[in-house]
Parts: sequence; C-alpha cells; structure tokens
Amino acid sequence: MVIVWVVSIIATVVIAEHKKLNVGAYFILSILLGPLAVIIAAVVTPPSMQGIDNLQDARRQLRDLKDSVCALQEKINHVEISINELGGQQAVSEVERMVPRSDTTEVSIRKEPMPEEQEGTSTGGTVDMELDFGRNWLNKIGIAVFTLGVGFLISYTFKYFGPFLKIMFGYLISLVLFFLGFKLEAKEKFVNFGRVLLGGGWALVYFTTYAMHHFEASRLIENQITDLVLLAGVVVGMMAHVLRYKSEGMMSIALFVAYITATLGQITSFTIISCLLLALVILFLVYNFQWVKTFILGVVLTYGIHYVWVMPNIVASTQKPSLLGIATSDYHMLMNFIFLTSYWLVFFAGGHMAKTVKDSRLVRMLAATNFGNIALYSVLAYPIVLKLFYSQRFSIVFGAGILYLIFALVMKRAGREKLYISDIVAAVFLITFSMPLKFLPVSTLLIWLVEVPFLLFVGFHFREKIFCQLSYVLSVWVALRLIFLCFFREMPDVSFLGFTWTWQEFMWFWASISMAVCFYLSHQARREGEFDSTDAMANQFFSAASCGYLTLFIFSLVHQPWLTLALSLEGLALLAVGIMLSLMCFRIYAYLVLGSMAGIFVTEIIRPSSHLLKWLILGADVLTPFAAYGAVKYFKQIKRTDSIFEEEETLVFWAGVILLTLATFQYVRSSWISLSLGIMGVLFVLTGIWDACKTERWGGLVLFALTLGRVFLVDLAELDIIFKIITFIVLGVLFLGISFVYNRFNIGQANSATASQLQQKK
Repeated sequence: MVIVWVVSIIATVVIAEHKKLNVGAYFILSILLGPLAVIIAAVVTPPSMQGIDNLQDARRQLRDLKDSVCALQEKINHVEISINELGGQQAVSEVERMVPRSDTTEVSIRKEPMPEEQEGTSTGGTVDMELDFGRNWLNKIGIAVFTLGVGFLISYTFKYFGPFLKIMFGYLISLVLFFLGFKLEAKEKFVNFGRVLLGGGWALVYFTTYAMHHFEASRLIENQITDLVLLAGVVVGMMAHVLRYKSEGMMSIALFVAYITATLGQITSFTIISCLLLALVILFLVYNFQWVKTFILGVVLTYGIHYVWVMPNIVASTQKPSLLGIATSDYHMLMNFIFLTSYWLVFFAGGHMAKTVKDSRLVRMLAATNFGNIALYSVLAYPIVLKLFYSQRFSIVFGAGILYLIFALVMKRAGREKLYISDIVAAVFLITFSMPLKFLPVSTLLIWLVEVPFLLFVGFHFREKIFCQLSYVLSVWVALRLIFLCFFREMPDVSFLGFTWTWQEFMWFWASISMAVCFYLSHQARREGEFDSTDAMANQFFSAASCGYLTLFIFSLVHQPWLTLALSLEGLALLAVGIMLSLMCFRIYAYLVLGSMAGIFVTEIIRPSSHLLKWLILGADVLTPFAAYGAVKYFKQIKRTDSIFEEEETLVFWAGVILLTLATFQYVRSSWISLSLGIMGVLFVLTGIWDACKTERWGGLVLFALTLGRVFLVDLAELDIIFKIITFIVLGVLFLGISFVYNRFNIGQANSATASQLQQKK
C-alpha cells in the first residue's frame, strides 16, 4: 500500500509539473487521494487550454499569447539574420517570396502594463487554486466516487431490490450520465465537465454489464461466455466513442473506475478475462492515439491496484480445483500469476506496438514505462515463480531475457532507439540475474566477470553506449558482491587446474584479469577518441579495480616472509607500466602498494628459515623505494614522463631513507648500528657525487648526523671496548675520506657559483 501511494505521489507531481499546474497543491492532493490524484492530474486541462470565464482569465491568456508572439518574432529575426549572413540578401528575398506577408501595417507587439488583479486571484500566470479545484478536480473526484457508490449498490443484496431492478437501475443511471454529458459537452464552457460525465457513463455501463454474471446479488446471466460477449460489446462502444471524441481525460476516468469496480468481490477467472479486456482498451488507445500518459497511468495503476486490492481478494476467494481448465492445488497463486503475466504481456505489446511518437519527451517516457513494466512484474511475480515453478525458474527468467533481446534487435532495425535501449537494459537485467538461479556463487561470479568485458567490447566495437553503461553498472555490482562474499561469508575452497585454491584467492585472481581486460578495452577506445566523462571515470575504476584485486590476491595467496617481497615486486611492476604507458594513475597505485609494503615491513618481523634468505628479502624490500626513485628520476631526465607532483622523486628517495633507517634499527645488532648507518651514509654521498645529485648527498649527511648522535648518546656508554675501537676508527676514516672528496672535487661549489651569477643578474 505504501509503495503504491509513494509511486502515485511521484507520478502526480511529475504530471503536474509537466502541465505547469500548481505542483504544491497537487502534491498535497496526492498525499490525500493517492492513485486517484494521478488520474486527476493526467486528465486536468492545462491553464493554457482552459476557457475564458472571467476578466482575469482573459488578461492572463492575452499576456501569455503576447509573450509567445514576442518570442516567435525574435526567432524569426534571428533566422533572417542567419540567412542573410550565410546566403546574402538574395536568400532573404527568396524566403520573403515563399512566406506570404500582409501588405498592410505590420503588427507591433509590446507588453502593456496590466492593471492590478483583484484580491483572491493568483499572480505570475498561475491559475487560482480555488477556481482550478472547483472546475477541474471536483468533477472527476465526484464522478469516481459516485460511480463506485452505484457499483456497491449493484453488487450487494437488498431485500426489496432484486437483480433485475439493480441492473436496470445501473443502466438508467448510465443513460442519465450520457444524456447530461452530451448536453454539457456541446457547450463550450462545460466541455470538460461533460466529457467527465461521459467517462463515468461508460464506466458504469461496463460495470453493470460485468455485474450481470459476476455478482450473486445481481446475476441475470448464468453463462459466462454470454456476459463476456456483452462486455466485449461495451469495450467496442468505448473504442468507437474514443475514435470520435479523442478525449484522453474521459477515457482515463472510464478505465480507472471500470477497473476498480471490476475487482470488487470474489476474484475468479471471469475477473481475469474482464480485466484483460480493459487492458486491451489501453493497448488500442496507445496504438491509435499515442496516448503515452494513459499507457503510463495504466501500468502504474494496474500493478498498484493489483498489489493493494486484487491480491487480498484473491487470497479471500474460494479455493477451486481448477482454473481456466488447469487442475491445480495452488489455486490462489496460479490465479495471481495469471493476472500478473496477463498484465505484463498486454503492456509489453502496447509499448512495442505503439505508433511512432514524435514528441521526444513522450518517447523517453514510453521507453521508461517499458522497463518499468518488467520491473514491476519481476517484483510481484518472482516470489510466485519460486513457489510454483521452482525447478523451471532459470528457464523462465532467462527466456524472458532472450525475448527482450530479440525485440531489442527488432526495435533497432525499426529505428526506435529509445525503446531499443529500454529492451536491451531489460534483457541484460534478466539474463544477468538469471545466473544465480542455476549456478553456484563461484560459477555465477565467473560468468559475470566474463560478461562485464563482453558488454564493454560490444559497446565500443558497435558504438553502442548503452552496453558500456551496463558494463559499468555490472562491474560495480560484481565488486560489491565479491566484497560481501569474501569478508562476510564462509565460502568453500575451489579446485582448479589440479590445485586447491581458497575461494578468495580464486575470485580475486579472475576479478583482476577481468578488470584488466576492461581497462585495456577502454584505454584503446580512449586512444581512438570515443570517450566521454562517464567513460573516463569508468576507465579509472577499471584500472583501480584491477590493481586492487591483484593486491588482494597477493594478500590472500602469499604470506610472510614473502609478502613484503611480493608487494615490492607488484609495486615496481605497476610503476613500470605507469611510466612506459604514460599512465599516472598506475604510478599512484604503485606508491600505494609500496606504502602498504612499508607498513607491513615496519610492523611485522620477517623470520625466514635461514639468515641468507632473511638478508636477501630485507635487502630487496629496502632497495625497492630506491629502485622506484631511480626509475622516476631517469625517465624524467630523458623527458619520457612527467612528475605527478613537484619533487616526486625527492619524496620517494626520502621515504627509502626512512625505511632503510628503520630496518637498520630493527634488524641490525645494536653493536653495529652506528657503523652500518655510517657506511650507508658514505654510499649515499658517493652516489650523489657520482651523478651530481644534491638530494642523495643530503641523504648521506643525514645518516652521518644520525650516526654521530648514536655514537655520543649510546655507543660511548653501552658498547664494549672492542666495538668502540672498531666503530670509532672506521667512522673516523670514513668521515675524513668524505671530507677529502668534498675538498678535492669542489663538491657543491659549481652550484653555488651558478646561484651567485643568477643573483648578480637580478
């Protein structure tokens, strides 16, 4: 009930906004009346089409007309100027000869100041709410309530009011409504009011004919076929009337009231057939008049009323051994399923049989309604399918997806692009979500991981954006599904290629490959220029997802002492890809991976089986940041790549120095820490001298400072005499040697001289 009310509120507001009605007033009305407010908003006449009942209406319509003429005159002037510029004065003369003009005085349009309107009328072109409600709402509410009241009268038992009198009374009231409707419809002032009465008359004729068999209290006809023939005759009369008057509002009222009253009482197969007749009327209206709004209204109200009204009546109906000749033990469920399937088929046919609609907005609405039809049907019918056709559930859902796919191709050939997109979305939706009905979670996710790059390939290859967008949505859904199953469910191991994989290892591996393929496809499309902002965002997502899945795969597969080494290799590989392909995003991913490696390196102790293996792993981990620093620096110098930010390589270098220092304090014996820091400082200084890099030399000097601090604060007090002798002698020689090199080769003086020359020039 709440769902239907919310949908009704949204539909009412959308219709009111499109018709430029008072949105606030219609919003309040929709809260009070729900689905009935949608009918009112759909059939109410827009302000620009209403008659002139008073001076304020005349002034408002005159002002609107003047504004429209002014805008049209501006467009004409603009077109004439464009023609004059493009084709010269001759082209303008040709246009003037083609467009007849009056030889008399030109009409000058100007806005005249309007006198103040009387109190109680609205300003700014908005219709007075009281007048609008009184003229356009009350008649529709009244005819709906009145017809329902007559329907209740006919369907219930009274002591002195037999079936024949009830039926005659219903037809008599219908004749009165027709008589008054035709009389009032002939008067210009009461056209809308008269057509509302005509709609109520048709609704009451339909219900009275329906009641001749369906209700025990008014049954005159025992044969169901006879009453169905009479109902078909009423439907034909409705269609003939519509062909003459082409009044969408009138038929909306008639269909709404007829459908509501037809669902009163016990629900039987007769109810199903009669409701299908009403659905066929909607199909006829859409096909002949392109009444898309009526079609949308029919879809929303049909499913909404079925959920709120028909389903409870079906449950309350008497259990029968057969339905439409089909023996069943689940009478209520089967009847519900037949109802819903009938609705879906009729609306599916209506959406695809409708003649070409010229209004682009209505085309989009029709396409959205086509998808809404299958969405509402899926929500309401899927639980029934699980209970009635559990073993065939996959075939039913998958078959529906194939049906939509076939019709999508037909719509594509017919040039109906929006409907083609709607069918494609429905087809992919059904086919994708039919997979879990047949396959286990592992197989389902693998199928989806193959489907994502397949949809992307089709989208880029055939230049169909809808497939690309479906691929983007599915990739996000797969990511959420993977995260949920991996972190919140206990999943069994998987056997593949003779190996036993944990579920996480297996899925992260294939997810990484799938996203890598998607990134390759989108990267190729980007190079060919077929890219927009959405594609660019998806390209970033695919690259990040591929790297993220690969990192998670390494975390699940590799454990200490090899984890940091594996992350180091991954980081260097991503950095190489980023540099060689000029993709800065991969360099960012590389730094993130190396950062995670450094965090694990610092917080966990690496304990391999042998000391040699230990120092090999430690050396590789510590040298990784310096390898990244050297690569970025080299390719930047040869102008193969640009920096992500200023001093990128400098930051990487200092990160390596910090990691090296922490590793020294963590893994080197305390007796040798000072000497180790001093030796590493010498190496940095010599390297900086070799390639004339001040940053590297400063790295060595910082290590010298740490060495001296530890020597005087720790070693003097704690080291044994033999270690003091070795440390102090070696460090002294190293410091003297570095100082000699600085003096011998004038290290840093060239840069200082250059700086001085620049200052003098300034």
